[in-house]
Amino acid sequence: MKSRSRMMLLAGTALIVISFFLIIRADDNRPSLILLAAGNVLSLAGLWLETRSPRAGRSMKSLRQGLAAGFSIVLVATILIFLQALSSRYNVRLDTTSNKRYSLASQTLRILEGLETSVTFTCFLKEASPEQLELEDLLGEFSSKNPLIFYTFVDPERRPVVARRYRIQDYGTVVAECGEIEERFLEISEEKIANTILKITRRSKKTVCFVTGHGEKSITDTGNKGLATLRESLEEGNFSVRELFTAREERIPGNCDVLLIAGPLKDLIHEEAMAVSAYLAGGGNACFLIDPMTDPVRLIRIAAGYGIEVGNNVIIESNVSGVVNHLTPIVNQYSRHPITNEFRYASLFPQARALDLRPNLPGGTTVKIIAWSGKSTYAENDIETLLNGKSRFEEDHGDIKGPVAVAAVASMEISPAGKSDETVPAMSRIVVFGDSDFTSNSNINFFGNRDLIMNTISWLAEEEDLIALRPKERLSQPVILSVREGRIVSWLPLYILLGIVYTAGIIVTVRKRKTA
Repeated sequence: MKSRSRMMLLAGTALIVISFFLIIRADDNRPSLILLAAGNVLSLAGLWLETRSPRAGRSMKSLRQGLAAGFSIVLVATILIFLQALSSRYNVRLDTTSNKRYSLASQTLRILEGLETSVTFTCFLKEASPEQLELEDLLGEFSSKNPLIFYTFVDPERRPVVARRYRIQDYGTVVAECGEIEERFLEISEEKIANTILKITRRSKKTVCFVTGHGEKSITDTGNKGLATLRESLEEGNFSVRELFTAREERIPGNCDVLLIAGPLKDLIHEEAMAVSAYLAGGGNACFLIDPMTDPVRLIRIAAGYGIEVGNNVIIESNVSGVVNHLTPIVNQYSRHPITNEFRYASLFPQARALDLRPNLPGGTTVKIIAWSGKSTYAENDIETLLNGKSRFEEDHGDIKGPVAVAAVASMEISPAGKSDETVPAMSRIVVFGDSDFTSNSNINFFGNRDLIMNTISWLAEEEDLIALRPKERLSQPVILSVREGRIVSWLPLYILLGIVYTAGIIVTVRKRKTA
């Protein structure tokens, strides 16, 4: 009977231990509950047989200890099951990284909040590969924010029929589907997944027209001064992008949702300026990027009509460090506006001019400065002195002490001709920046430059759900140790900890011998 009771106790304990592992690792708790119940039954039966043995009276102390151990096992199992049930029902993650690397960006969350149709991702990756684990974690986060996100993983070698159906040629292909619309991509990133959801769920695209013919930066130029990177970002954000040679157009096309003029070296001709004014008067939206030491008089005059004064000066940064030079002010102060509400990053504006607000605004116009350079800057009005390599702050000569305004927005109520309901005025929006170089290929990825211009275009296009911070780049933070610090780190586990354990063992042995 004694051997039988011990066998039952061992078997029950083994089943309980196995159920613990299943509770922790498995999604379905039913097998673990069955094993746990069987283990408890066997353990209790073994304990009962132990009490019935002839030696039970002499081993009551051992029996009480066994009962206490059995009760502890049941209690721990109950707690584990309770925690497992809570974790499956309420999934909470804590991201302690400095750039919130493992949290979805606010733009992604807005896209998911507005998603009303199901999107399925079929991912063709090698089973248990690092890429699959990374993508599974990312898609799981998407799905936890919106249950309309579904995803499955397929190993093309194990399921060649499915791979043939989707015409898969390479590992790493991800197929996103929404109804009959399909989009494929290879890049594993939050930004790519969010933009893909945007592409396949939105039936229409807003059009951004880049004016050409006056020396503006080109969206086809892949050099340092070009805007090819901005064009790619807009296309990834579900915008349609085109160039517009306004000298050949009698008017700005009606399907142009945002008119963008980036760094013109020459002024618009009279007819072009009239076309731009008519476009804005009809409810159009525009963004003017006006560099210093240029004089597009008609464009500046249009901005002035919206209450934005463009200064004839150059902003100087007196606190030079790192990537910043005297002509590259750091923009780190933003006002409350839909473009900059969630903005936390500084921006770099290579060669910028100051802006200001004009008094006596036209009726129905609201205007606001949304970005300033730091206190260590000032606006130099004497361009000739600056060109000679000499510049210092002289308030008597009209220099403007920082913070200096570099970006302004304006909205004007209008009633376009032919509007059926004249009691509800339309809105025309413009944004003016005192620099265009912050959007160029060589500068757009610095700090918050890309988010700033993308938020601006989204606001002008009335795509408010896209106005947010874009997904973060992976942040690499290597730990750099000196020779001395490296020795300490190596000594700690190899010598110090081992020495502590060895010393503690000697002390315990000596004390036992003294008490023996």
